Amino acid sequence: MEQLLRSTTAYKMLAHEAAEDRLANTYLLLFPDEHNLRGALKVFAPLFFDGSEGTRARIGRENHPDCLFFPAPGKAPDRDMAEAVVEESYLRPVEGKRKLFVLDNMHRAGAVPQNKLLKILEEPPAGVYFLLGAASEFPVLPTVRSRAERLEIPPFSEEQVTAFLQRNYPGCRDAALCAAASDGSLGRAQRLLEGGRYAELYALAFACASAEAKDIPAAARALNGVSEKGEFISILRRMYRDMLFFGTGQPCTAGGKIRALAQKFTPALLVYALDVFAEAEKQLTFNANLSQCTEVALWKIDKEKRKCNKS
Repeated sequence: MEQLLRSTTAYKMLAHEAAEDRLANTYLLLFPDEHNLRGALKVFAPLFFDGSEGTRARIGRENHPDCLFFPAPGKAPDRDMAEAVVEESYLRPVEGKRKLFVLDNMHRAGAVPQNKLLKILEEPPAGVYFLLGAASEFPVLPTVRSRAERLEIPPFSEEQVTAFLQRNYPGCRDAALCAAASDGSLGRAQRLLEGGRYAELYALAFACASAEAKDIPAAARALNGVSEKGEFISILRRMYRDMLFFGTGQPCTAGGKIRALAQKFTPALLVYALDVFAEAEKQLTFNANLSQCTEVALWKIDKEKRKCNKS
C-alpha cells in the first residue's frame, strides 16, 4: 500500500511542501478506505520529520515521542481525546522542533470533539502540526475543513487494486473480481477476499437488481445482518453500471446474466439508478440501515421505471 500511496498527487504535494519548508499547520487526509486509513496516515506522517527509515519505523509502531496518534486504534474521537490533544499541544517537542498530532477516524467524530479542537487548529502553538484522517469529508464540520489543507487520495484503479491483492495474497483466485467490486478501495477488496464473501454478496445484489415490485421487500429483508454495507452497495452499483455499458454498446466484461438483465432497463433508467445508489451510499456513510436504504432505492427505481413505461 505504501508504494501506491507514494505515487499519489497528495503525497507528492505534501512531500514538496515539506522539502520547501512551507508546511501548513493542519492537513486533512481524505482516504475513502477506513480499513487502511491509519496505515495511510503513517505513510504521510514521516514527511513532517526527517523521513528517515528509523523515523518511518517508529511512526509505524506509534512510538515516536513527537508524533502522537489519537484516538486508540478502532476508536472514534471523543471529548476526552480532544481535551487530551489540546493539553498535550502546549508541551514542547521531545526531540526536534516539530510536534505532530495524527488524528484518525475524524469522520466518526461528533460535533463536540470537533468543536473543542477548533481553537487549537486555528492558533496552534509554535512547531505544532496536525494531520487529520477521514474516510469521508461529509461528517467533518465545515469549520474544521476550513482550517485544514486538503489532501485527497482518489480511488485506485482496478488494475492497481488487483496487483495489490495478488502481491499480498499469493495464489488468490478472486483478486480481479474483488478488485472490480471494490470501487477502488483496498480495504473493501481485502474484506471481500479475506471473508470469502464475494459470491454471497454478488448473489444478494443480483437478487435486488432483478427484483420485480412484488419481490423488493423480500430482497431487501435478505440484507438484514449483512455487515459489509459499502462492499454490497459497490457490487450493486457496478451491476447497474455494467448494464448501462451493455445498453450503450460500451466494452464490458460482465457475464450473460447481467447482459440479460440489462434488457429490462433503458439507458436513462440505468443512469437514474446509478444516481439513486450514489445517494444511498452517502446515507450509509452516516450509519443508515442497509436493508431499509436498499429497499427505498429499489422502490425509487421501480417508480421511475413505471413512469417511463407510461410515457
